[in-house]
Parts: sequence; C-alpha cells; structure tokens
Amino acid sequence: IKAARDGKIVRVEVTGGQAMVTPGEAVTKGSLLISGVVESKNGPLLQHSSGRIIAETTRTLTAEIPLNETQLLPTGEVIFRPVFSLFGIRIPLYTDGTVPKDCDLSTHRHMLTAYGKELPVGFLCEEYRLLETASVARTEEEAASLAHQLLDEQELAELGQAEVLSSSREGRMENGVYILTGTYVCREDIGVEEQLYVDKENGAS
Repeated sequence: IKAARDGKIVRVEVTGGQAMVTPGEAVTKGSLLISGVVESKNGPLLQHSSGRIIAETTRTLTAEIPLNETQLLPTGEVIFRPVFSLFGIRIPLYTDGTVPKDCDLSTHRHMLTAYGKELPVGFLCEEYRLLETASVARTEEEAASLAHQLLDEQELAELGQAEVLSSSREGRMENGVYILTGTYVCREDIGVEEQLYVDKENGAS
C-alpha cells in the first residue's frame, strides 16, 4: 500500500503486512506505507497488505467560469423516435430523416416482463432534444455564484470520504475568467493498493 498523496501520518492501522511508517512522519505521494513483505526469523514472507493509514493532508480544488463563452443550449424542439426491440434487433417505427448532430439523446424503455423479469422484447422511445450554439455573457457576480456551485460539487466528489478540518476559498478575475480556489486541511486515509509482482528468480519487486 502506497501513499496516494503527500501528508503527515496521524494514525497507522495495519491488518495485514508490515507498517513502514509511524505517526508524526511526513510522507510524499508514492511512499510505501504498508509492505506485503514481512520479515520473520525464517526469512521474508509475502502477505496481502491491508489496513488504513490516516494522514493530515492539504488539498486544493479550483473552479473556473468564463464571463463570456459559447455553449450548446436546448432549442426546445424534441424529436421522438420509437423503436421495436426484439432480442437485440432494433426495428425502427419511424420514417423521418436524419437527426441533427447537436442533440441530447435519452431513451425510455418499455419492455415486456414475465415473473418480474424483463424480457428482450419491447419498445424503446428515443428522445432527441435539439441544441444550438449560443453566446453566454455573465457578470462577475454570476460567474462567482456558478464557481461556488461547481466547487461545492467538486468537494462532494473528491473530499466526501475525508474529514475536513479547515477550509478557505479565494476568488479572483484573470483574463476574463473567474477563478475560485479552495484550500482544505483534511484527515483521510491516503493508502492505495499497488500490485506486488514476484520474480521467481530475483524475488519480489
């Protein structure tokens, strides 16, 4: 088990293998935390490394929102195309032409069932929501609001498993882009498993 990021070790919980770090020690990304090679009086033994290495880390997340940009936005027009599906064979139930390239596709399934299980026979309703290119202009306040929303989402996705001890946010304008940077002091498990390859002639590597 190696370190996924830099940090200062707070707690070592080893359930398999041999700990290579101690509380209070600073480690960098890639450092060996728990070794699968355990020394014994009969020589080295190979074990599956397992456990948790809790460390204090500093994380940085950034959200960038331009004041002016071009986006694909819905036109409000929707094209419906029903399809009959029979054992994986798609039989179109429409006769209109091609769909424009810029669109969002969603598919609603209406399959037959038997005894609570879905059968490979039924109808698919494909909805194509057409999009068009449009210019979007924002005020700095609007960009800042969007940046905070985006950073909230990033925090949930990337820091959801960590205990956030402290945090701060700083926003600035740069070349027409509102940049919001969040800095977080966290306590988290930084261990990540890495495959140990064994060379029968030269030993573990």
